[in-house]
Amino acid sequence: MYIVAKRFLKDANDAEDVVQEAFIKAFSKLHQYKAEVTFGAWLKRIVVNKSIDFLKSKNNS
Repeated sequence: MYIVAKRFLKDANDAEDVVQEAFIKAFSKLHQYKAEVTFGAWLKRIVVNKSIDFLKSKNNS
């Protein structure tokens, strides 16, 4: 998941922060996981969304 975030963010520290936030969100939303997709795909989507959110907030500031 770190590699996914790093591809988006191009910065190791930002990628680590985003992955940590994504894991926290995934853990808190675990009850919403549906086995229609693999767990890895579900988690990857959270990482991608968090990466996009991070880039948007960075561009707005």
